[in-house]
Amino acid sequence: MTDDTLRALMEKRVAAAQAAARTTPGTTIPARRDPHAPQPLSAAQRRLWFNSQFEHDPAIYHVPLVLRLSGPLDGDALLGALREVVQRHEVLRSVIAHHGDEPVAVAGPAGRVSLTRAEVTAAALDAAIAAEVARPFRLDAEPPLRRCCCGCPSRSTCWC
Repeated sequence: MTDDTLRALMEKRVAAAQAAARTTPGTTIPARRDPHAPQPLSAAQRRLWFNSQFEHDPAIYHVPLVLRLSGPLDGDALLGALREVVQRHEVLRSVIAHHGDEPVAVAGPAGRVSLTRAEVTAAALDAAIAAEVARPFRLDAEPPLRRCCCGCPSRSTCWC
């Protein structure tokens, strides 16, 4: 089967499926919601927001990931990859705001994602990572994803 034959067959099947969907009641595809409008919080977001209001140590809900890499790191490539992930998952770029009496999620642009870079000594690396992991999120001011790249003079890089 040639590529043109396969393409024609697929186009015919898609056209038939679209025609069937238009004629069958109740099978319309829902319209995509406005991605820029405030959205209700998911159950997990609501729990995280609630706990951040009343917990003495909101960092207990953090899920840190620390990677130790060796050799030079292309920071621009890493930042581009992070922005691609954040573009696909709006929860990673959302802050919590109040809309009337209810908290809502407001997604920001993926381009707002930054990568904090710090040069630390090998002796200070563990303390720098611990401080970054323990720092609480301000859910009304920053998305629940933090990116930090700690470089050591020994040319190894830790990313948390």
